[in-house]
Amino acid sequence: IGRFETQILRIIKLIIITSLAITFVVLGYQIHNRGETFSHVLLVCLSLIIGAVPIALPLVLQVTMAFGAQEMAEHGAIVTHTTALQEIASMTILNSDKTGTLTTAKMAVIPQMTWLAKDQDIIPEDEAIIKGDTGPFIFSKDKNVPTKDDCLFLAALASNANNLDDPVDFAILTAAKAHFGESQLNKYITTFGTRTRFDGFNPDVKRAVVTVEQNGTTTIVAKGLLDKILDT
Repeated sequence: IGRFETQILRIIKLIIITSLAITFVVLGYQIHNRGETFSHVLLVCLSLIIGAVPIALPLVLQVTMAFGAQEMAEHGAIVTHTTALQEIASMTILNSDKTGTLTTAKMAVIPQMTWLAKDQDIIPEDEAIIKGDTGPFIFSKDKNVPTKDDCLFLAALASNANNLDDPVDFAILTAAKAHFGESQLNKYITTFGTRTRFDGFNPDVKRAVVTVEQNGTTTIVAKGLLDKILDT
């Protein structure tokens, strides 16, 4: 049942309830106040109910939807069911991610569009400090608060360069190489530490995890669905 039909059914239910309430009021008034016989008042009440309930409204609705589907078909649209017409009619904004039809079927990462809970200033590349005792982030003045560059770098660190068939890893690594420069990115990764373990993306846990060791310190970087990462 579509949104429009649902609203119509709600109106019909409201009309039925209102009609029944009025019917009981009329029934009681006619019998107790005017002395009418029950059989005579019952016929009046039945007539009131039958006249008030829009029995043909669902049929009229379906016919109207059919005319709408025919008109859309004349414009080249394919209507699989009338419910779709009701949903389209109630929309104000259409967001579509039909990859390959409305898009190029290629993912891309835009570093400038990275969202952070608190944006930090990005320091110049020559001032970037590889992590030490003060925190795990290398581009942030506040070593415990990441910048957009930190997010991109850590995402690249948690990506598998040997599996570029993965569209997510490929998009992240391509953006990181273009943003930092391939040689500089490799330098950052090497200096950051030694990757001792990499667990690739798993559709069950929906995350990839890399373990990095440096001077006895273990850093674990997870990339994936936020809810799954927080749960595990």
